[in-house]
Amino acid sequence: MRYFLFICLIYLSNSLSAQVPKWLISASNEPYQKQQFSDGKIVPGVYRFGETVGDLDVLIIPNGPNYIVQYVYGVWEKSYYTREVIRLHKYGTFNKVMVDSNQMQFDGFVANFFNYQKNQKGLFLHGDLVKRQPYGKDSALVGMYVSNIERYYSDAELYELSLEVKSSSFFKRKSNQHLMLMRHTLYAKYGQVYRLGGELDEHFKKKDWYEPTLLETSQFLTDIERANLKLLEEEESRRIPVGRESDERE
Repeated sequence: MRYFLFICLIYLSNSLSAQVPKWLISASNEPYQKQQFSDGKIVPGVYRFGETVGDLDVLIIPNGPNYIVQYVYGVWEKSYYTREVIRLHKYGTFNKVMVDSNQMQFDGFVANFFNYQKNQKGLFLHGDLVKRQPYGKDSALVGMYVSNIERYYSDAELYELSLEVKSSSFFKRKSNQHLMLMRHTLYAKYGQVYRLGGELDEHFKKKDWYEPTLLETSQFLTDIERANLKLLEEEESRRIPVGRESDERE
């Protein structure tokens, strides 16, 4: 009996360590030991890869029984307003995510959730999302859980239509002006450029989070945001006569 238990223990230990990649890549110099990791469960929220804000943040967003994966990373580019080189943020979105136990797969990438030293949640990311380069199973970036989605965004309006699909009645209670601003906030969140000096440009440039960098941002919308956008535009169409719509995107 003791021999049987001993064999089971060895098998279990090997199974756990087999989930830990041989090469763990981190922006910090912290030495990782395999015995410090164990399999975790999927925990929605924000996982940070790197020591500073904006290096690479991966957002795990629940969408009913499914999940959406987004990532945010920092780049140095010219400001749309001042033309000075400043730190800006770029986005990427994966709406089609396959889940198997504590693992996610999306567009050739694999991510495994883990527990670090029993009390910290983390994510093994087998690939470089910014370069769109998947890794093999023996190499991974190490990211740690840092926040839920609500705390991550600097302003509540940024996630008002990003965490759940609203009901039609939600949009019916909004004014025409509010609907218009909610619709464009979805695009402005990802850096949509608006006509310089226009109403939307004047509105959003007062926001600390607004970083206009792109002429087209619809490709970054999540399925949740697309569903809400459809409901919002249906409500707008019910109120606004055909031919009276306006769009200040460049």
